[in-house]
Amino acid sequence: MLRFLSLAIASAAIVAAWVSDPIALTVWPSIKERVDLFGLTGDAKHIWHKFHNEHGWEPNEFENLGAPDASLSAEKSTPVAASWADNVIDLFVVAEDGKPYHRYWSGSQWEPEDWKSLWNEEEESTIAFQSKLSAASWGPSRIDLVGHNASGTYLHKYFDGSSWSAWENLWPHQNFISPPAMTSWGLNRFDIFGTIEDGTVLHQAWTGDRYFEQWEKLPNPQSHDFEPQAQLTASSGGVGLLSIYAVGRNDSSLYYTSWGPGFYNSWQNLGGIFDASAPKVLRRSASWVDIVGFAEKEANEFSLKFWTGSDWQGWWKLGGGEWRGQPQVASWSETTLAVFGINAQGELKWKFYWGEDWTDWIVLGNTKEWDPSAAKGNNRQFLGAKKEI
Repeated sequence: MLRFLSLAIASAAIVAAWVSDPIALTVWPSIKERVDLFGLTGDAKHIWHKFHNEHGWEPNEFENLGAPDASLSAEKSTPVAASWADNVIDLFVVAEDGKPYHRYWSGSQWEPEDWKSLWNEEEESTIAFQSKLSAASWGPSRIDLVGHNASGTYLHKYFDGSSWSAWENLWPHQNFISPPAMTSWGLNRFDIFGTIEDGTVLHQAWTGDRYFEQWEKLPNPQSHDFEPQAQLTASSGGVGLLSIYAVGRNDSSLYYTSWGPGFYNSWQNLGGIFDASAPKVLRRSASWVDIVGFAEKEANEFSLKFWTGSDWQGWWKLGGGEWRGQPQVASWSETTLAVFGINAQGELKWKFYWGEDWTDWIVLGNTKEWDPSAAKGNNRQFLGAKKEI
């Protein structure tokens, strides 16, 4: 069964800009070995798509999903993908001016034909997101979005199966520095985490019929606070179980805390030297957790750390060259792990652990090899791709 880590990563291979999340990923748990990848082309003008199933990678190259009728940027316009059912995918992109757009796979085709704006006329002057959106789905036909607006507040919008709500500012008195991190442990529940200016992490949740009365302040590790602008990583291991990963401001180490019914684990230093983005986290089972990301600030290499159910192991270097942003990870059984990344040359690559050993890094295509004239207005054209290394 394919398991889902996170709702983000788009292509980062642009000029000199470093993009924290260059690939967006979704999985469909009941479809064997299914994973969909999305990203931004090297010229920041098109969204690409590629997927894997039990037969291998398709299409042979890349599918071009076009782009909103607005300027995009490598730093802000990395796609966000969410799936609330098998064979359904929703894609979200924030343009350079901070306006959000949406397109979705209905099960047979991409709709609408052009990217649709996600704001109304009354909201146009107030919507200006500073980064990509965060998305979570807690049940069929349900998607919740949270965005970091230019005012520092978090705005919320949801789809209920028939229509989108308006953007709502439920927390106007909070001034967040970091983008929001979201996770859902099940029906009618999603959790939001964000960092404020003094480096404190705040927590909010929708509990089925209401939000917490106020944001919960997570205690900082002793003598440490967190990098305010760093992207947090949130994870859930099941009903009532939450974990959060954050980068320390003073030492750049990765910190981790978790809690659930009847227990709370204080912050633990997992080591490493990170910049302003926490790594990716994947739960392969109730007792196994993988963390993949830049564990050495200047090395620009992916490293792996994992929880065995009793202790942490690693960091182990995965190689693969210089990367242009954090990886994305997925698994389709308790003994498999897939790692995806985009390197400095724009190559989309993956490395796979199948229970006994790792494969070499394999090139799935080059996100810079794009000829806009080849599309000729057809948003189903494909990008050129290379085969294996």
